[in-house]
Amino acid sequence: MYREQIKDVVIEAMLKQENKKMNKRLTTALVAFVVVFVLAQLFNYYIIRLYQVHSNEMQLSVLDGDYVLVNQVVYRNQPSMLDSFYDLFGTKQEIRNGDIVLVAFNDKTDRKFTKLKLLRVIGVPGDQIKIDNKKVFRNSEALLETYVSHSAAEEFLPLRDEMEEVIVPEKQYFLLADNRDIGQDSRVFGFVPRENIIGKASSVLFSYDNGYGSFRNKRTFFELK
Repeated sequence: MYREQIKDVVIEAMLKQENKKMNKRLTTALVAFVVVFVLAQLFNYYIIRLYQVHSNEMQLSVLDGDYVLVNQVVYRNQPSMLDSFYDLFGTKQEIRNGDIVLVAFNDKTDRKFTKLKLLRVIGVPGDQIKIDNKKVFRNSEALLETYVSHSAAEEFLPLRDEMEEVIVPEKQYFLLADNRDIGQDSRVFGFVPRENIIGKASSVLFSYDNGYGSFRNKRTFFELK
């Protein structure tokens, strides 16, 4: 009888000890998950953002369903104590013509930056931009734009095909969509302030075709140009 009681006590003690170990492991795992989650959110918000594309405005360069990596530190303005760390993700550079950038812009119903989209830089401060019969001219030179697509007949969008020459102001940029016939860009809402440009789109991490319900394997780690 005493042996059975002792056995029960020992088993109960072992179970309690095992439960304590299990609870400790669960607590450790939960804390680790929270830390990793917070760090991932901070990384996504401040350094490299993963942006999901929901339109064909940048087709053929960027497709609906692409998950694009956006470098948010490469265009940093002010010197920082973290510059050496930021350089691990790309050397500081100026916004350049041809860059594909992630832009925040105002919703007409809300003064806050509520919408994001990818567009291509066509004009930087001081550039003279003109559109003549769909052809873009920068500083009187016609651009060779191999990335551009037109999806609508000319008679449908005549106002988008022509634009009188404008000069890009300081700290402003002229941005266009690669799919010129459906894109909402500087032809519609004008120049984009420097502070509205979040970062540079560098590559496609992966892409999912919602129409076919499958991944586009050829676009995995696809470099954007």
